[in-house]
Parts: sequence; structure tokens; C-alpha cells
Amino acid sequence: MGQTVVAPGSLQGWAIGPFGTDPGAAFTAGPGTPPFGSASYGVSITVPASKVILARLTAFSFWTYVDPGASNVNDWYVNLYFDTDGDGTYDGVRLDYVPPSGMVMQGVWQQWDAFAGTWSVNTGGTTTLASFLASNPNARLNAFSDPNGGAVRFNMGDTAASYVGFIGNLDGVRIAHDAVGDVTWDFELEAPPSLLEIPTLSPAGLAALVLLLLAAGAWLLRRRTA
Repeated sequence: MGQTVVAPGSLQGWAIGPFGTDPGAAFTAGPGTPPFGSASYGVSITVPASKVILARLTAFSFWTYVDPGASNVNDWYVNLYFDTDGDGTYDGVRLDYVPPSGMVMQGVWQQWDAFAGTWSVNTGGTTTLASFLASNPNARLNAFSDPNGGAVRFNMGDTAASYVGFIGNLDGVRIAHDAVGDVTWDFELEAPPSLLEIPTLSPAGLAALVLLLLAAGAWLLRRRTA
């Protein structure tokens, strides 16, 4: 299973798309000890119609954190948009996953197994992903047509007041797919440095490095000629 760091300026295929107002949404340190790394993606919902969407492909588990000071514990939820007949167009079918009522705790990181969980179907009823795919063998994830796109969406906020007072974070999104692989996305404040990245040095630091290299070269020369 691979792990990919997602950070500002290095979204690794994710898209952050607010609907309406976006009073508080950002990569943030913590809270507490995230399941991966030292940061996560957090939101604070203070008015209705605040929705933050993260879009990426396939299917999965994820971790959430609800702040102890939150007056609302309605947690992050997931939408999947489908082309059910395989013709390449969205067919108006959406599955929604919400962490089980009564199981959301404040002040701790919790992992949710959405793949094994119960999903609501926008056309009526509930299902699991396995049951839905068995009943719709030609189904494909298909991006819903709106400015933010994306067939898999992690959401917080809604057009009603039901999410006002929520403060919380998302991290460790694991998505597995037979054709794509198994990846966990770790939301961090900074992307990891490239193996080829050369650190930026001040003039004094550069001079010190040159002297160090010259000294090392002289020592090697003495060793070779001794």
C-alpha cells in the first residue's frame, strides 16, 4: 500500500472546491496526533451553505476528527456519483456515506470503513458498495457536472443550517482500486522534499559548505598521498 502526501501547492490530483461561502477551510497542524504525519485538512462551519469538497477517484476508508469545542458533531460525509449503464455519462445516481449516528466522538481521531459501511441511495433505500456493484455490474464512477467535478467527494457543510457549529478535520484517505492500486493520502502542511531538491543556503551557509568540502578534499588527498 502506497502513501501520498497532499499539501498546499501539491494536491496530488485532489481538488478543493468550496460551494457558497467558505469561512474556515485549510490544511492545519494536528489536531492532536493525526493518523498520518503531523497535519490534516480541517474546516469550521459557521454559516449555512458552506461546503468544502475534495475530489479524487475510487473507493475506501478515511479518518476524521471532531474538535472538542464543536457544538455540532455531524461529521464529514462522502458522495459517489455513478454512470450505472457504462455509457460514459452521469445517470443521476449518487451514493452517500455518513459515519454511523451515535458513534462520532469528539477530541479523538476515528477511522471509518466506508467500503464495508451502509450507503444511502439518492433514488431511495440503502446499500453496501458490494451490493450496489453486484446489482449494477456496468456501473462506473462518473463526475457530476459542476464547476468542481469529481466522482468521489468528501464533504462538509450543506445548504441547510444542520452543519453550523462543526469544527473538524480529515486525514488518511485510503482508496483502493484493482486497476489503479492502493493509496493512502496524507494531508500535510508541506510537501516532502524531492530527493533531488537542493536546499537553499544563505551566502554564509554556502561559504561554510565550500570550506567544509575543501577541507574534506584536502583530508582525502592527504590520506591518498600518505
